[in-house]
Amino acid sequence: MAWVAHQLPNTQFDTPVLNITPRDSGFAVNTPHGQLTCDHLIVGTGTQPFMPDCATPFVGEAVFHASELALRQPDLRDKKVAIVGGGQTGADVFQHVFDGEFGKVAHIDWISRRPNLQGLDENPFTDQYFMPDYAAQFHGLEPNVKHTQLAQQKLASDGITEDCLKGSINACITTNMCADPRHGGDCFPGKR
Repeated sequence: MAWVAHQLPNTQFDTPVLNITPRDSGFAVNTPHGQLTCDHLIVGTGTQPFMPDCATPFVGEAVFHASELALRQPDLRDKKVAIVGGGQTGADVFQHVFDGEFGKVAHIDWISRRPNLQGLDENPFTDQYFMPDYAAQFHGLEPNVKHTQLAQQKLASDGITEDCLKGSINACITTNMCADPRHGGDCFPGKR
């Protein structure tokens, strides 16, 4: 998947989202590499619902957390939509929006601070992180070692499932999302 993501001309990695500003019809998402615009902004960051400070002033009909998507059932027909978050939630929202579940959008931007669209670590050894013996051993580690270990284990619970990655990436590739006006969009991993 990394190879595919790096081949897309509209994919950027390791770029922070600096701020979000309202526009006459939508929002501008500002990054060190430029500005993206959208009509609706969907935020899907973190394992717990979290709204970045820069988006909080705009929460309402057009800016909301992904956890509210199914309840809101927004009409996104002919809208430019930005999805912020590169984990499973962001990937799920991307797939639903891409598939037209809320109407066929004019354009999708998918923005993430992660360096790539990363899969869930489901190898057999990952299960050890969830065993009582490992938890007890982990609890006794020095704080700096715990921090390093947690960073290395992040994808054990916070990656994108293989099925979702295949569905999202295959949809992008097979429909030529970047060039086909019916499926216009950009993928921007690595933004903060």
